[in-house]
Amino acid sequence: MVPFYGVEDYFADCLESIRRQRLTDIEVILVDDGSPDGSRAIAEDFVARDSRFTLVTQENAGLGPARNTGTAQATGEYLTFVDSDDLVSAGGFEQMVGGLDRSGSSFAGGNARRFNNSSGIRQSWSHREAFAKTRIATHILSHPVLARDRMVWNKIYRRSFWDEFGYEFPAIRYEDYPVTFKAHLDALTVDLHSDAVYYWRERESGDSITQLAYRYDNLLDRVVSAEMVLDQADTSSPKVREQVYLALNESDFVTIAQAFASVPDDDIPALLQLGGRLADRLGDEFVGSGHPYTYIQYRALRAGDAPLLRELAEFRGGGGLQGRARGQRHPRQPWRVEYPYPGLGSDRIPRSLYAVPRTEIRLRTTIGAVEWEEGSLVLTGTAEIRHHVSGDDTSITMRVGKGSGSHPVPVTTDAAVDSHGDRTRVGFRAALDPDLLGRLQAAGTPVSPIEVTVRSGRLRRTGKLHGAAVGHPQWTPGHQVGDGVWAQPATTSQGHFVVSWLRQPWLLTSVEAHPGSARLTISGRGAIGSNPTLLVEGQKRRHEPDLVFPVGREDTDGAVVLAVSIPAAAVAGSVAGDDPFLHESVRGLKLDLDLGEDVAPELLLWQAAPHGVGVTHLDHLVRFTRSRGNRAALVESPLRVIAESARLDGDVLEVSGTNWTESRELHVGWRQYLPNSDDFIEEEGELEVDGASWRLRTPVTPLLETTADALDLQHSSEWVLFCSWDGQAATSVATEPFLLTTLPLTHDGGTRTGTLAPSGETLHFRASDRD
Repeated sequence: MVPFYGVEDYFADCLESIRRQRLTDIEVILVDDGSPDGSRAIAEDFVARDSRFTLVTQENAGLGPARNTGTAQATGEYLTFVDSDDLVSAGGFEQMVGGLDRSGSSFAGGNARRFNNSSGIRQSWSHREAFAKTRIATHILSHPVLARDRMVWNKIYRRSFWDEFGYEFPAIRYEDYPVTFKAHLDALTVDLHSDAVYYWRERESGDSITQLAYRYDNLLDRVVSAEMVLDQADTSSPKVREQVYLALNESDFVTIAQAFASVPDDDIPALLQLGGRLADRLGDEFVGSGHPYTYIQYRALRAGDAPLLRELAEFRGGGGLQGRARGQRHPRQPWRVEYPYPGLGSDRIPRSLYAVPRTEIRLRTTIGAVEWEEGSLVLTGTAEIRHHVSGDDTSITMRVGKGSGSHPVPVTTDAAVDSHGDRTRVGFRAALDPDLLGRLQAAGTPVSPIEVTVRSGRLRRTGKLHGAAVGHPQWTPGHQVGDGVWAQPATTSQGHFVVSWLRQPWLLTSVEAHPGSARLTISGRGAIGSNPTLLVEGQKRRHEPDLVFPVGREDTDGAVVLAVSIPAAAVAGSVAGDDPFLHESVRGLKLDLDLGEDVAPELLLWQAAPHGVGVTHLDHLVRFTRSRGNRAALVESPLRVIAESARLDGDVLEVSGTNWTESRELHVGWRQYLPNSDDFIEEEGELEVDGASWRLRTPVTPLLETTADALDLQHSSEWVLFCSWDGQAATSVATEPFLLTTLPLTHDGGTRTGTLAPSGETLHFRASDRD
């Protein structure tokens, strides 16, 4: 079921993602909810081209009733719902239906991603925990975090189950949660899939239903929906009930509390009443166990203190909770530290709510740069104890390695901007010299973590070095430190910085592009069979076989040199990704040494030239590049415009790359979207196109001076690099991984600074006031 209303800019992409499903036995019911724009014409076009699509019309009644209309028309064994501005993965339906056929569960759900042009693709926070791991035939009673699973659209339901319990969507916004939560309670079992099956659009303009957060009618529907869910939760198990109450506190109550930042004065009494209605249901127990600041807002609401509620909402909305607020000493009990939040000292809010917990007076580190200098691995960054001012009595020490095999690291300190926005003695420079690296690799451990200790007065905090910034700190190349031993800076899944040791790795030493194919050269030492092959990894969860390419061999000076040719047609016809937004698939390259089944294929370490290499086949682009861990990777995608290098030439920002579309009608420029609108400002710069190469030179001053204040906006000045060609809709320019090794770039504009840095798959230029 796909209800639609006013989505002509996104609707065709949504329907195309459904049409391309690998599960072909589907019926798609499009429900026209009285759409006033050109969406119906798009629906009619799909109905005319594909007999699986059916169009149903009703007067505008809202998303919930439109879903009910579609459900009444459906004839299939299973039901699923798709919002008309979102996308579905190519294999999601197939995966969930196949699982249900095997498990017999009542319904299945999958992970979700957020996406838009400005920020690329990222994990949906709402689905991160519940769908972190694949679980077949589970239940909300054994996995209570499912009580936070609010959305109906990342799921497939058995029609028999749906009809047995007579589910219907209420005629309100936020109609999903009452239905989804009840289905979890009613289900026999549920299948959970950690793979992303649904792509949830976050519009650049922020004007979808879920992003119209501060309109009163929107808030009213939130409360009505919450009350329906709370009625169900109050009869459930204590653990499930707890999860529901905490979820509604963290999301819905905070949304209402934040509405006081923008509510007109005339609407304050109604908002106080509405907020009190939800606060009555949630109560002190659950709100008090959440974020301390939320509990302060709760107490201010209980006190009916509208001026304080507005001040609290403005502080939170302005980023006040994002680390800048430094705790201050209690005036009469100096051993206590308090947050300087609005309302501190008020007789309406207990002072104890402003206390900084000891767990928050913790170690914080950042890594701003990771570089190789004459064989030494040099790290620069910051280390501090939060809420404490680092002065001349502050010391920063480090040790690298594990346990008794750890070694001290030479560290120098200086002044830098700390997490509270002040310039204090938190900066460090640490150097792991060749001798130290040699001792570490000789220990034989696979990784060497770095432990940081900060001492300041009587305070001491110790922990793992973490906090690598975007750009080159996360993409630093490796370095050979011994005979066949490579040191590769890396970041663990927990965010800890380590040196990873690669012993006798096989190296991808060159990639050459030829018409329709790429020739790869690989070198290494060690045993190898008579028929080695190069493998392009298939998706194991889809039981895809690896693509296998024969390898030629030549021994030189004790080293083995291998060569392999990979036709673009072989990859483009066989590698299919599930990503419905970028239509991109990333695969690892491995070398099968032909030494028997007990010897696993070897990953390839990228040691070719520091740039990607691409070849094309029809409308497909096959690129050979590196991963974050410096492994060789293959990326298959449609023809795209790629940014491959960037530099600051005085007051000019220059970005260049390859136009794989080869269109002569290429347009590249910087965009800044305006809030609550699809309008944007654009700085075009000077674009030069020479065959497949392009270069954009943009003066930095307009990017710095066209600020939010000048436009009477309430957001920071942030620009995204966009492109379009041959009349197609504009998309963000893709970023080559090797470009990330050179970022960020910073321009000092006096009172304002500009930073060029990656954000997901996109390239951003952020202008901000100087600290």
